Amino acid sequence: SLSKVEKYAPDLMFMPMVRSRDEITDSLLKRNINLIGTEVLFRNDNEECISDEYIKSMHDKGLLIWTNSIIYNEGDIINGYHSDDISVSDSPDKGWGWLIDKNIDFIQTDWLLMLKNYIETRNNMVFSGTSVAHGTAKAIVTAVALNTEIGKTSAIMQQTGEDKLPLQ
Repeated sequence: SLSKVEKYAPDLMFMPMVRSRDEITDSLLKRNINLIGTEVLFRNDNEECISDEYIKSMHDKGLLIWTNSIIYNEGDIINGYHSDDISVSDSPDKGWGWLIDKNIDFIQTDWLLMLKNYIETRNNMVFSGTSVAHGTAKAIVTAVALNTEIGKTSAIMQQTGEDKLPLQ
């Protein structure tokens, strides 16, 4: 129960699932629970929990939106048909692209590498240390540590024994 979460685990990140319409977030924000967002489940694109207004209101509250692009049960649509199946077999623009365009923060998928490659070819990339002169931006982390461009450069330098890049 939520009272036990408040009592024993108020610091643990908590993210409820909401189907079609969110009737819990406002009450959770008043409780001693570390609410970080919601996982939205929606049958079609017209449902409140996937509307631009709802997503913006959640982001304005500092909360995240998660959705699942995996089909677990064809009789229970939880992603408005913007699924891994459509992304892999037809067009990633209809599945993952639609979810990205809606400003979904997390997309749960079984096709991590395909989604990562799609994101990289779809958007401009920014790198760690990038400065923004004005405005705001939203970024998706596609690599960390030695898998980043800087990490790959570092690995090459360690292999060659060089302590400076050719342009230095």
